[in-house]
Amino acid sequence: MKQLLAKLVQRFSQVRDYVIMVLIGVAILIAMQTSQAIDGQSPESIWIGQYGDQVRTPVNVPGGGMPGGGLPGGPGMPGGMPGGMPGGAPGGMPGGVPGGAPGGAEQGGDIVTGNIDFTPVPKSEIGPVSYHPVFTPAANFSQLIKRLTTLREEYQDAVKNGNIPLAIKKLEEYVKDDPQGKLLEWPTPPVNLLQNHKCAELSRSISEAAKQGEAALQSAGQTGGDLLQSIESLDSTITLIERSIQEAGQNQSCLEGTDVTQGQITSLEDTHERLLQSRENLNKTLVLQRYEDVVRRVSAITADSEPEQVSQAIQSLTQFDRILEERNSDYLTQSQIDRLNELKANLDQNKDQIVKRVRQEIARLATDEATGRDVEGIREILRLYDILEVLKISDGDIARERRRWESNLSKLEASDAVRDMREKLREVRSLIDKAEEDISGGRVPQDTLSTINDRMAEVQGIQGRTKDIRRVPGYGELRSEYNELRNLIKRLNARISSLQR
Repeated sequence: MKQLLAKLVQRFSQVRDYVIMVLIGVAILIAMQTSQAIDGQSPESIWIGQYGDQVRTPVNVPGGGMPGGGLPGGPGMPGGMPGGMPGGAPGGMPGGVPGGAPGGAEQGGDIVTGNIDFTPVPKSEIGPVSYHPVFTPAANFSQLIKRLTTLREEYQDAVKNGNIPLAIKKLEEYVKDDPQGKLLEWPTPPVNLLQNHKCAELSRSISEAAKQGEAALQSAGQTGGDLLQSIESLDSTITLIERSIQEAGQNQSCLEGTDVTQGQITSLEDTHERLLQSRENLNKTLVLQRYEDVVRRVSAITADSEPEQVSQAIQSLTQFDRILEERNSDYLTQSQIDRLNELKANLDQNKDQIVKRVRQEIARLATDEATGRDVEGIREILRLYDILEVLKISDGDIARERRRWESNLSKLEASDAVRDMREKLREVRSLIDKAEEDISGGRVPQDTLSTINDRMAEVQGIQGRTKDIRRVPGYGELRSEYNELRNLIKRLNARISSLQR
């Protein structure tokens, strides 16, 4: 017997590691089986896979029962969820759920999760259990309750703050899991609240769209002003009205109540048509006006024209082409289009001579030593480079030379800024001395203090808008002086406060 036991122990020691590995594998499979929801399956699909068309629903929700009437108890749950849950016990829910009508069934089969009991009922009698795989075991609703509680609180906060769009968004998330408010207590089913909010928001947006539409029609009928700006305003209003009409079509149930009437929709559609016609008329007027302006500018260009005049004509032509793309080129007759193409061709023929003259002017200014020390001279060179850019003349040499002049201009502007900053700080120090004398004499130097604050604000603006000011010699000392004067001003204000008390 001892020898037999010794052989068994020896044989087990040989296969012990394999047995342990097999047991671990079985445990992993069981754990995966009980945590299917994490792998992307919804709790609803897990439940239906095990229990057919029976769906869980709460039967003793804290704070109130199911509104509207108790759901009938379904058949007992088949025995054997992982972990061992016996089949349904006989007997139904006596007297129904608190807050609901009496329910009756021969078998109950409750699932108890924390303080909430769930019972299987036919799927046709309840909405989806959850669209979110947030549970680990199929019957664990704790994470769902936590999530829904948070959504309800966020919805209530949004309503309290008057942020109805956010409230609607939170309710939309909530009703995916609990449309009738059976998991948490609600004065009205969430799905009904959601519909009420949507209808009220739709009514508000329709009223607002109608007001803006009428205002836009009146504005469009007025002569004068910027045509392009008026058209863009019409575009915005038309988009708003189209969105409101679309929302009304998606919420037909709102038309059945008192929030929104079909008459409002019809009136809004009529306003929409009138706005479209107004925009069409303004588009045509805009295109024809800009056409006349372009023809006038471009036809005046010759080989002897000033470069700036050519630049303005080309910019006008470019803007007109963009308007034709965005609006409608059909407003022009064929003869007008031919005239425009003829002017473009003439402009191209004259462009070479104009470019040559611009390059010559740049070269003349660049060879003048005084230009490199003069801010206005450098700006003139950069303006000529702008003209070349408008004429679509660009190469590596032009870009490199332009960057060099821009760098020179930045350095000169920074030096001028430091000089201006030094003068203003000197003035501030003098004003502070004057204010100190007034305070010593018992007077409040209000005007002086106001001037001090204005000058300090100007100095701060200089530092903020000047690109290379930190590279200028002497800026560091001025910055320290600026901070010193700020501290003196603080002490000055403290003395004034003491004097006023």
